[in-house]
Amino acid sequence: MDAKSKRKKMNAVHIAILKEKETCKILVENLSIQYILNQLDQADILDFTTKEKINKTHSFNDKVAIYLDWFIVNGKDGDFEHFVEVLQNNCESHLAQLLLDKLESGEISKVVEDTTLPEDVLQRAVSEKDLMRLSKHVGNKGYELGQLLNMSSGEIQTHLMQNAMYPSAGINSMLVSWKQKQGSKAKVGDIIAIFEELEIPSEEYINVFR
Repeated sequence: MDAKSKRKKMNAVHIAILKEKETCKILVENLSIQYILNQLDQADILDFTTKEKINKTHSFNDKVAIYLDWFIVNGKDGDFEHFVEVLQNNCESHLAQLLLDKLESGEISKVVEDTTLPEDVLQRAVSEKDLMRLSKHVGNKGYELGQLLNMSSGEIQTHLMQNAMYPSAGINSMLVSWKQKQGSKAKVGDIIAIFEELEIPSEEYINVFR
């Protein structure tokens, strides 16, 4: 295992800054992606598959969006700082300053603190009581949830249709079925990752685990 792969995942605050809608929109519309890619390529940060996907995309905005999506998921400790440095060196100091201002304001840090769980909680087994409470926060994303739980279309329809009068009951049924299949491998961190993919704001459900 090389030194890069041993690095920790990117700081949660840095991830939250890059995911913030306003920040993301400004970066997508203004970032000089080719220069960034060249610099990141020299630093051996971007993987081959993502580079190919970006190269095959014609829209510059879409290229930036693909890169940011990859960066948020795969960025390691120190990559955010390197990204800011690359922006500064490319005469895009206004974008670098945007990121630094977000960091220094402390607002996003406070949000992350309020919506982040300790590692021991993330690693504990999720309970059926947790799932019952979580089911009330899925709303109309039941089908998407089922897909992320690796259920077939038929399985999803069965859970939802059998509980058509009470949507949260159908969602809870899917979650419990997933837990039963996963057994002790069904961790709090796993279900939070699924809710993040559904783009359900963590502040809506995080207290379920507290």
